[in-house]
Formats: sequence, structure tokens, C-alpha cells
Amino acid sequence: MVTTTTPKKVLFVINFFVSAIALLFMGPSPWIFDFGDTRHFWVVLVGLPLLGFIQILCLVFALPEAIEVYQVTYRIVQGVNPALDGRLSDVMSTGYGLFYNFAALVAPNIGAVCY
Repeated sequence: MVTTTTPKKVLFVINFFVSAIALLFMGPSPWIFDFGDTRHFWVVLVGLPLLGFIQILCLVFALPEAIEVYQVTYRIVQGVNPALDGRLSDVMSTGYGLFYNFAALVAPNIGAVCY
């Protein structure tokens, strides 16, 4: 069971491996690991919710970890300047949203070109 004392980096590694398993359900190569005929719709229906669930768990821990790294790098003490803390949180969440949405825009096009 995952508790609040579990290190964040361990959770990232667990999420990485579970995401890999979910991606294998959605379209594995036959020479890597085969769940049978991957063109069946039920295989995708198993992998897609698993991938969505595990990515949310990873993303919940990713943004505070990024803010913490930024605070350590630039020696920002949390709580000393509440305006700076709010601004940092806003900038980090905006940057995250920007890159996430940009990837959602570009990734299907890259996939279409590769296909």
C-alpha cells in the first residue's frame, strides 16, 4: 500500500513500470510481449483506464516535486514571502499546463506521420 511516507521518486518509478504495462496492453509489438491479438477492443479497454489512472497518480506528485527542486536550487524558503510562493506555484502550474497541452496537440500528428 502506498503511504504518505513513501518517497516520491519511488512512486515515479512504480508509475513508470505500471505505465509500461498499460502501454503493452494497448499495442504491444509481437516480439516484446504479446497478450494475444491486440486488435481486440477489450485489450485497449483494459490498458487505457490503467494508463489514465496511473498517470494521474504520477502527475499529482510531479508538480510539488518540481516546485521543491526549484526552491532548493534558488534557495527559496517556503512561507517567508507568500507572494513569491503563490507566484512560483502559478508559474509552475501554468508551465506544466502549457507543455502538457502542447504535447497533446503535437503527439497525434507525430503518431500519424510515423504510422
